[in-house]
Amino acid sequence: MRPLVTLCFILLSMSTLYAAEAPSQFLIGGSFGQFRADSSLDIEDLRNAYEGKIGFKEGLGILALSYDYIEEQNSLQPELTEQYSSVLFLLEGLTPPAKFIGPLQAQFVIGVHGGMIMGKVNKVEKQDFQYGVQGGINFPMASIFSIEIIYRYSFTNLSFDEVRIDNIQQLNVGAVLTF
Repeated sequence: MRPLVTLCFILLSMSTLYAAEAPSQFLIGGSFGQFRADSSLDIEDLRNAYEGKIGFKEGLGILALSYDYIEEQNSLQPELTEQYSSVLFLLEGLTPPAKFIGPLQAQFVIGVHGGMIMGKVNKVEKQDFQYGVQGGINFPMASIFSIEIIYRYSFTNLSFDEVRIDNIQQLNVGAVLTF
């Protein structure tokens, strides 16, 4: 999977970051969705996830910093409490807007991310590196406002005595303002 992440990073860097189709814009956004960690416990519970991001949009490329907060819960094992959050650097590329349905336009999004995940299991806190790929659809609604649906797949080796997280899947729906 590491070669795929490297290839995505190179393609995005070459094709979208330096496209001069639009002036640089500051962006701020927020989203919510579902989070699922594949762990050594084999528990398949979904958790609510919240994300905030800030960054810059240059042409069809986006550089952003995001913070994700995942609600604390573990309904399947009440004696075990878990909580996660992450800070990620995002590099995304957009396709040019295309007609979707009626007047609605859509842009495909593909990207890579890397950063830190922080976890707390039964009051023990640890951190580890997190990296992966993401993709989705962006719907520009106005010149400064868009709605996005993003799926993110991440790798990590975050490990505690009771639980080890191997990879993370997250699906978020959110809004982005650019100005």
